[in-house]
Amino acid sequence: MVSRGTFREDLYYRLKVVTLRVPPLRERLEDVPLLARSFARQIAERMGRRPVEFDDEAVRALQRHSYPGNVRELMNIVERVAILADGQQASGPDVLGLESVRPPPMGGFRPGSSYRDLMREAERRILSSAIEAHGGNKSAAARSLEIDRSHFFKKLRDLDIGGD
Repeated sequence: MVSRGTFREDLYYRLKVVTLRVPPLRERLEDVPLLARSFARQIAERMGRRPVEFDDEAVRALQRHSYPGNVRELMNIVERVAILADGQQASGPDVLGLESVRPPPMGGFRPGSSYRDLMREAERRILSSAIEAHGGNKSAAARSLEIDRSHFFKKLRDLDIGGD
């Protein structure tokens, strides 16, 4: 932003005292159980319920996931499990559906298809998959994809996805 002239250089250097590199969650899967329990407590407090607990099989399932959505994806998964488990213990089957959260394969080049058509198809599949993974909750799908809600809804209209 400094090089583009959209951020003041003097302010940048005032703020740049220490640079921290926080590796993505997929590089520190040993943090998943601690983070999941912490998110479960926060979510339970917000919902006025007891926190969901994860059995060993559920923890292993959480640790096998690749988290393309990083920590926010883990938080969304824990929230979904907390809602479905209703304050009880979550077992492996409760979190084993993680694969359904991943977008479907994109496919590839098809002769006669333009780049634009292929990209629209890929976007349509990703957005539809996210909506399905969040039980039809489009706002939650937008959050999980880290897309501004208004932009997400505009994309849905542009791609002619789901009635809004």
